[in-house]
Amino acid sequence: MRVAVVENPSAIVKGLVASYEGEARDVGKVYFIDVIGDKSNIDKKKIILASVLWKFDVIYEMMLIDIYAG
Repeated sequence: MRVAVVENPSAIVKGLVASYEGEARDVGKVYFIDVIGDKSNIDKKKIILASVLWKFDVIYEMMLIDIYAG
């Protein structure tokens, strides 16, 4: 399986929706699943799918405001 690094979050969302709706295609065996971190030392072919950092700062700010407001 060759997986490209996805820099466009909307492409990932489309992929998740396709999986949920049963429209995803089989890409073969998955050989590597691990925690988030730098995998460059084992990714010699540059084919490991990168994780995505979602932006939650606004939600966290609203949550903290609510907590401090009681």
